[in-house]
Amino acid sequence: MEPRRLLIFIVLSMALLLGWQQYQKYRYPEWAAQQNRPASAPAAEPAPAQAAGKPTVDEATLKTAGIITVNTDLIRAEIDLTGGDIRKLWVLKHGDTNKPKEPFLLLDNSVNPVGGRHLYVAQSAFSDESAKLGLPTRHTVYQAQTGIRMLDKGQDKLVVALTAPEQNGLAVTKLLTFHRNSYVIDVAFQIQNKGSSTVVPEAYYRILRDGIEPESKTRFSSAFTGAAIYTDQKKYQKVSFDDITKGLANPEKISHVTQCNNGWVAMVQHYFIAAWLPPAQAGYDKEDCSKGTQRQFVLGKTSNGLYSIGTQLKLPAVAAGKSLTYSMPLFVGPEEQEQLLKASPSLVVTKDYGIFAVVAEPLFWLLVKLHALVGNWGWAIIALTVLLKALFYYPSAASYRSMAKMRDLGPRLQRIKEQFPDDRQQQSRAQMELFKTEKVNPMGGCLPMLIQMPVFMGLYWVLLGAVELRQAPWLGWIQDLSQPDPYFILPVLMAISMWYQSTLNPAPTDPLQAKMMKIMPLMFSVFFFFSPSGLVVYWLVNNILTIIQQKVIYAQMGIKPTQPAKASSK
Repeated sequence: MEPRRLLIFIVLSMALLLGWQQYQKYRYPEWAAQQNRPASAPAAEPAPAQAAGKPTVDEATLKTAGIITVNTDLIRAEIDLTGGDIRKLWVLKHGDTNKPKEPFLLLDNSVNPVGGRHLYVAQSAFSDESAKLGLPTRHTVYQAQTGIRMLDKGQDKLVVALTAPEQNGLAVTKLLTFHRNSYVIDVAFQIQNKGSSTVVPEAYYRILRDGIEPESKTRFSSAFTGAAIYTDQKKYQKVSFDDITKGLANPEKISHVTQCNNGWVAMVQHYFIAAWLPPAQAGYDKEDCSKGTQRQFVLGKTSNGLYSIGTQLKLPAVAAGKSLTYSMPLFVGPEEQEQLLKASPSLVVTKDYGIFAVVAEPLFWLLVKLHALVGNWGWAIIALTVLLKALFYYPSAASYRSMAKMRDLGPRLQRIKEQFPDDRQQQSRAQMELFKTEKVNPMGGCLPMLIQMPVFMGLYWVLLGAVELRQAPWLGWIQDLSQPDPYFILPVLMAISMWYQSTLNPAPTDPLQAKMMKIMPLMFSVFFFFSPSGLVVYWLVNNILTIIQQKVIYAQMGIKPTQPAKASSK
């Protein structure tokens, strides 16, 4: 039948596409990484031009003048005295992708034995024009005692003070404040003007990194890695590394916001984010970017293949004999819902659910609440599956009753096909007449399923994108719900449940469609072999509940699904 044929086509197309994509990533990881790696520019190629006064970076490595290590309850960070950059940052409560017992290294400036040097750092300094006034640049070597600083018990924050050499009567101290139970680092410039004239500082805050996909990006995920800009007016805009390159070559093709009176910039990857969060000016116009104090959003690329995104803005004027302290929050860490909301509510958009966000966000909220009750993400997924199944119980029941009626009409539909073997139009008319007589809706089995699809797709993206499930154990051999089942037990059970469920549905009258229905469990299992365990747990439990509900409804209708339907005398 046409509706069934369409449904089979859609399902098989999705399974084949996703399955083949995940197989390619699994079988050829080097190829997958290469697809996302920016092409290396020739060594002699100059750095792409940026607007006047904007900082540029054109070195493969960053100079070092001494390291200060900061340990808090959530992170360990390394600050270099050159520029006061944050050169390394470990997320202590999230394990390394390959060595889960070791903390995850997010920011880095060290040798990668596979891909060369991995560079991902957070920088803050003053613009070239401000440097002429005597303010520190990214090359400035600050003065401070190197070594290890600890956030001790009973302390809520730890402040690292870096002193810049005084120039032209301007004394500048860079303050980095770390907080307990937070991934926010407040980076402040304290300026004391000992000179005789007013200065108007212009500072920039940026994130610099290479274009190599992170190891944390799992092979079943197509999560975005690149730059991002957010403003109240334009909302969330992702800018890929390729888009940065194209925008520098052809500025007229730039589509992202380049200046506004509010907004933040970030580098995002699967599960993790680094973002500068400039405070908005009080009373700024939320409808018009052009009104009020402006900040520039600057994207760049160096000749050696490094990418940057930053924001540049003028600070309040500092009159002679006066002082100014200007603080800028930097969020560096996992995309944990609670932490994102605490840092800035708009940061939640980086957990990119796409067009299904309106469904995915409440589903994730419910999943978090269930986790608080059961204390395990695996059991929370099962509880959520049960609740969703209960929510769609009646639409599903209507679908299964329609399937049962279609199953009963199967022999009569087959006779119609045999009666008009070469006349498809006559076949369709006779079938529609039969449906009308028997009061059967041929789409009755499909429509309830289609209604549920947005919910299922929203949950799919939640389970793919929730860092809370990363390295979260369930039971036994499942020690990471964000990774595929290491022994393929869940996918095999999933395939068996799908095969058994197919035996409960009416067999298509078309032999080709009947064969396709038989191999669908195998096709789906290819996809689930490379899917996160949490997603497979959801589908497996959903299938089991579906089988139970379908058998109960068939029993109420007096149908034995294991036996072929008998021809009606009508």
